[in-house]
Amino acid sequence: MPSVTTTRAALLSAAATAAALLVVIGMLATGLKLFGDGLGRDELWSECSYDATASGQQGWCVVVARYPGTPVHSPRTYLEIAPVHDGQPSTYRFVAAYPFYDGRAGDRLDVDWTAADRQITVEDPATGARITYTAEQYAGGR
Repeated sequence: MPSVTTTRAALLSAAATAAALLVVIGMLATGLKLFGDGLGRDELWSECSYDATASGQQGWCVVVARYPGTPVHSPRTYLEIAPVHDGQPSTYRFVAAYPFYDGRAGDRLDVDWTAADRQITVEDPATGARITYTAEQYAGGR
């Protein structure tokens, strides 16, 4: 019959091993999420429109970006709309699934900026397909 000390040591060892394994799994999951959420992000195409204001250049950028594949996701392509402040696109972006043929992602798109305070329309000139995003979507209801 094992002694109480041996049993206690075995239980503590098993608990420590389980805790260390959980920490490693958590770190691995966090690393994969960071990798999938931006590390390795490839900007394929962008176009910006902004105006000079008293507080600097203000406007919007439309960006097509591809994020690398991970064990959980295949490579993903998104259309992003970012506000421009002082001539620099913000890191905060409205992100939508790429609405056109993914194989042509990075090709030039036509962007209608005429009513950017209400909506932005993006067209794929190769196919004539277009999509409109409202200010409530990309500007958070501003």
